Amino acid sequence: MDSFKYSVLYTAIVILIIALIVIGLSIRSSISSAKWPPVIASCPDFWRFDDQTRSCVNVNDLGNASDTACPMYPTSTYSTCDKFSFENDPKFSGANGKCEKQKWADELGIKWDGITNNRDLCDV
Repeated sequence: MDSFKYSVLYTAIVILIIALIVIGLSIRSSISSAKWPPVIASCPDFWRFDDQTRSCVNVNDLGNASDTACPMYPTSTYSTCDKFSFENDPKFSGANGKCEKQKWADELGIKWDGITNNRDLCDV
């Protein structure tokens, strides 16, 4: 009877190890294929989207956006970068739009989850 108990125990341990390996491999493959963040906000972190002007507003005075004029973006309708419309500027749309948003945010010292922490955007 003791040999039966040991064979059941060893079989259960082998099945447990195989199950853990399968679960680990499936988690690993799902993590590597997932994009993060799944949704990128239309404005930088802690900025507010103004529905009337369809622009992002730097309400917390973050980075050096309020101190800097936007000469690098002549299509901007605002004199400083603390209020900016990404929808109306063709530079920020299309295949290269996210890379341009990253350059803009980096230049002004602004954090934007999914943009400034994704160094693969400009590696095209």
